[in-house]
Amino acid sequence: MVEPIWVDGANVRGGRCRCNQIRRALSRSPMLKRREDASQLSSVRELVAQTGATGPSDLVSVKALWKNLAADQYQQARRTGKRGDSTNVAVNPYHMIASALEQHSGVRMIYVLAVIAGIVGAVGGWLVTGALTAWVAGLYGTSDFEGARSMFAFLAVGPLGALMSMIASAWLVLRAGKGRTSVAPTLGRFAIVLGAIVMMVAAGVLLRLYTIDTYTNTAPPSLEFEIRVPAAMLVPEPSALRVELDTDKNVGESTLADRWVPAENDHKVLTGSVPLAFKTWSRLVVVSLPDQPTRLFRLPLSRDPQSTATLNAWCHADHIDVRGEGQPRAAPADDPVEMRYRVRRAGDD
Repeated sequence: MVEPIWVDGANVRGGRCRCNQIRRALSRSPMLKRREDASQLSSVRELVAQTGATGPSDLVSVKALWKNLAADQYQQARRTGKRGDSTNVAVNPYHMIASALEQHSGVRMIYVLAVIAGIVGAVGGWLVTGALTAWVAGLYGTSDFEGARSMFAFLAVGPLGALMSMIASAWLVLRAGKGRTSVAPTLGRFAIVLGAIVMMVAAGVLLRLYTIDTYTNTAPPSLEFEIRVPAAMLVPEPSALRVELDTDKNVGESTLADRWVPAENDHKVLTGSVPLAFKTWSRLVVVSLPDQPTRLFRLPLSRDPQSTATLNAWCHADHIDVRGEGQPRAAPADDPVEMRYRVRRAGDD
């Protein structure tokens, strides 16, 4: 008794998906010269279902199972066949499966090879076309001031060569060994290959745009903040106060107001702003007052934050850095320095 085989969490005994692929391939195979040979498909379906064969490397297990399960049927078919009439001799199920699996593997691989050939051809065509164009343009006296000739060659003419080379490379791979057969099936495959290349390029462009950490087409947003202290607390002039935005990309200097202004609840407030020049998840506002511990405010903003209409609630520092202690420590809950902020983008009122 052969135990059932599981593939991707499902029992493949009687697996119709794989068997239907095998049957479609066998129906086009030249091995089936007579309608009577189609009766062998039942044993083929049984073998495929019990082995879960997915490629030519699985044919060893298929052959072993056939020897145990299909030998009697095969021998009976051979005995009933007429001597000298090869068309009546039943087809060995092992060879039928081998033909089908090799055909399916070859079809899948031809798409992969065509995509690779198209990409390699596009890169090679762009380089060769750009280099030849730059050389010819130089012969005709085209100026290369500030790289004008190279930009024309590689940015204007090079992409045309890349496109033609990509099309030719993918087409040659798909037509290899086809001879004078109809080009209609190849056109369908060619469209699939081009679609795959376009999707790969689009995915690469989107990934690159997502991972760019600078603002290239728009002005970067800014962080507008207010620092509040008790009115009785002695504070320095704003010029002596230092507020920075520390990220894993840069350290940004802030712009502060000219003076502290009185606020409600017996406090005074100093306003300022600092640009969010880079897209990043790591942002820390560092507030340094003379003769005071350095206060660290962690900003829970997204990588590319959107504008916020109002200032958030007042918050205390997350950590303080006392000179001489070596490492920052958690800020006390009653720390007198507080901060609130909002994100502002260009064009906001």
